[in-house]
Amino acid sequence: MQLERTPRKRGQRNKSESGEASLCTLVLLSVCVVVVLWFALFRGDQRLLGVFGIGGNGGSEVGGDGGNTKAELRRYEETLLRAQRLTLRYRNLTGNNPAIKLSDVHPIVDVPISQSSIVTPAVDGKKDIVIGMAQDTDPKNFAVFCSSLRGVTKADILLFVNAPIPKRHEAIAALNHVTLVPFDSTALSEQMRKFHPSTLRWPLMFKFFQDDKIRASYQRVWMVDVRDTYFQSDPFDMLPLHTSSFFAFKGVETITIRDCGWNGGWVKDCFGSDVLADIGDNNIICSGVSVGSMDTVFEYLTLMDDIIMSKRNSAMGKLAKFPTCERNGVDQGTHNVIIHKNLVSNIKIFDQSAGPVANLQAKMASIVGAEHAVLNRLGHKVAVVHQYDRNPELQKFLFKRYVDWVDTDNPVAEWNEEPACKSFAYKNNVDLFKARCDLKMAGGATSAASCCSKCEATPSCQAFTYYSSVCFLKSCKEFSSGYQLDAAVSGYRS
Repeated sequence: MQLERTPRKRGQRNKSESGEASLCTLVLLSVCVVVVLWFALFRGDQRLLGVFGIGGNGGSEVGGDGGNTKAELRRYEETLLRAQRLTLRYRNLTGNNPAIKLSDVHPIVDVPISQSSIVTPAVDGKKDIVIGMAQDTDPKNFAVFCSSLRGVTKADILLFVNAPIPKRHEAIAALNHVTLVPFDSTALSEQMRKFHPSTLRWPLMFKFFQDDKIRASYQRVWMVDVRDTYFQSDPFDMLPLHTSSFFAFKGVETITIRDCGWNGGWVKDCFGSDVLADIGDNNIICSGVSVGSMDTVFEYLTLMDDIIMSKRNSAMGKLAKFPTCERNGVDQGTHNVIIHKNLVSNIKIFDQSAGPVANLQAKMASIVGAEHAVLNRLGHKVAVVHQYDRNPELQKFLFKRYVDWVDTDNPVAEWNEEPACKSFAYKNNVDLFKARCDLKMAGGATSAASCCSKCEATPSCQAFTYYSSVCFLKSCKEFSSGYQLDAAVSGYRS
């Protein structure tokens, strides 16, 4: 991705200046829409609701004697969410323009929507929940996850986030009624501070569900990677309401655990050659997406916590070599041991051909149409799409759909929007620090601007080179001419 500064022509008006009138018009028109929509919703005016596709002839009136149909109620709630999103979006839009204040237009825009008003009532007193880890997650990935999930389900969404929580993440979470649970890395045990986020998430989830009252309030649980997952339909639709099973999903199906250097290595290093020999001929099971009933999920988390935290209460926990073997991805080795040795009750495994989850690294799903629908081999739209960043065109489409604070096709705009980048300068198409002063590699970067915050969060980091979605963090900022490398961006403290 290349950063380019566009020179300003003589006499050319600044974009913000030329767009001030259009911004004011856009904001005022949107406010009018929001006001009318709120008025219609809270008055139950069917003629106005009909304009927005709610109610009308043939549908149950909101608050009418005929009762609400499920579809009508869902449309009603979705419109409430749209109204709230418009309100918050244009409140942010006008935050830097004192000439436009939404509260001066009509006070109704400040009427809050409580979380309870958009969540479907629990069945038998229990709810569903999606839980995950969002440590150092790029805000664009965070927005894709939260917005796509809230768009298809009314289940609770709870994400662990390292403190302090970035303002952008807080805003995205508030907009989508996502509960953020902050944790202070410095307050963790010495052992846990060294864990990769993919490992750390399991003890945190276990601790959360240790509370009997919390477990008693939920019936079904999805545990999902946050950084590279989005949702096409409600992921709970695949599960019976009163299931007591644990569902796992295959990853790459063209290679066995034994023949995969990564997965075979994780199993061997953490559990020994005998365990690898026992399960090595099986397919790889992806640890990034799992779901089950509350009882089986807690059974799974109890075992994961016992193994990872070296509590040694179980036979596999006594055999495991944590924390010595801990590193990025090793939790998937543990996951495969648990699944293939049937250490959790009622395990069911879905493959990539017909399952409701597409792990795109398996390269078995198809992506079709202008909406980039992801289908399994049977031609069915999957509910959960994992590893979407493996397809650059799909990721680009998702960013355009769910990221509304910056033009993700404009690298300069992204750089200027990122506060951490204010202390960095950059050069395009060059690696200024090749094979010099390496600190570490940080993957999952969505643009060169992503590297600024990663560098800021890394002690001794003075510079970086961004290339192929990876930030190569550096401890020095002195450079010469560097090495030509197309699509690379080198940043350094200015």
